[in-house]
Amino acid sequence: MKGIKRLLFVLSISLFALAALIFVTSFTGYRYNVLTHDIDRPGESVVKHIGNISLVENGVFLATFPVNATFYPDLSFPLAYNPDKTVSKVNDFEEIRNNITDAIDNPSRKDFQRAVISGNGLLSDDGHISEKVRIDDLVKAIEENDYDGNFELSDYYEESDTEQLELFRDFSSKIQDWNIRYTNGRSISYNDVEFVVSASANAANSEEELMKTISVSENFGKSARNVINSYDTSGSLSFNFVKHNGEETVVKGGTWGNIVDTIGEWEAVRELGAKLSSETERKPIMKVEMDNDKLPDTYIEVDKSEQRVYYYVSGNCTVSSDCVTGKRGGRETPTGTFYITEKKKEKDLKGADYISHVHRWLRLTWAGVGLHDATWRSRFGGNIWRTGGSHGCINLPKNFAYQLYDMVDSGTCVIVY
Repeated sequence: MKGIKRLLFVLSISLFALAALIFVTSFTGYRYNVLTHDIDRPGESVVKHIGNISLVENGVFLATFPVNATFYPDLSFPLAYNPDKTVSKVNDFEEIRNNITDAIDNPSRKDFQRAVISGNGLLSDDGHISEKVRIDDLVKAIEENDYDGNFELSDYYEESDTEQLELFRDFSSKIQDWNIRYTNGRSISYNDVEFVVSASANAANSEEELMKTISVSENFGKSARNVINSYDTSGSLSFNFVKHNGEETVVKGGTWGNIVDTIGEWEAVRELGAKLSSETERKPIMKVEMDNDKLPDTYIEVDKSEQRVYYYVSGNCTVSSDCVTGKRGGRETPTGTFYITEKKKEKDLKGADYISHVHRWLRLTWAGVGLHDATWRSRFGGNIWRTGGSHGCINLPKNFAYQLYDMVDSGTCVIVY
């Protein structure tokens, strides 16, 4: 009799639990699987971002990519239902492996990194090094670290010939230490250029042999270009200038200043890189070099407001003349500090709607502005420029143009205001 009562009691408890489950699942919309003891509600799983994996190789950043997981509702026992309790599953381990492999074999990686810094130091036959990395161990480490964090690739290199490995690592350090430091404090280092290693590096057994396999790519990156061009000051300078009448004005712009031979300097940097030759006080190859702090005391002064040209030698005015500058309304003569870039006799000046022959030509800009004789004019100075001005040049009387031409040299400073 007691056994029957106990059985009825257990049965009543089970029926009560089943009724509770039916109530819970009916109220929440979740389904309970009696066989697996899982609760499921189709379409209610949530994909969440759970971490970021970053790969570095000997301190050099390679790639970063996210890891997502799908979260499912979990119910270990019907009466313990908690909608906030979930189980998760990382979506795609294969995707993680593919991301790692792509990061290692990415062709955008520097050839030098792939050939030397890889640890093994050698490329595989197809140019890839992913087969030289214990990716399974790396994926396991990522899993143990909850799919988040930075992972050093060199910790998972396959074993390699120790002697050859040391050779490549030593050579790697020398390349990473290569540096060109300029006199203005800026520098070009390993990270600013692209070292290239030829396939023959695979057979190299000495530093001398490795030296024959490296070069610097022609690819002129932005960082290296910015360092070299930091010496360019043309057009960016301003000077306090004392005019012919003793008044002071500020003259901005023009062409006066330093101009770097950008391509020539880049080729020099490439040659230094191929030799792993560092420098500490390098001055770039220059096309034009001027005093950036003060103006010379021999110069041509052009006063647009007075329509007058003056020529000073060692601070003393030697000759002067009226002139006609560019017509207002779009053809004004530019202001600034310039220098004579071309000195030529008998030149045809060509514009969209004119050809003018001049006997003496002193170029200021490569846009076509200069000082020259204007034999077609009978008058100079005054307000002629307002309605009958030039196309931008500084027109001079013939005799003065000849005289000035004979007195000045290419490179002479010209101040226009």
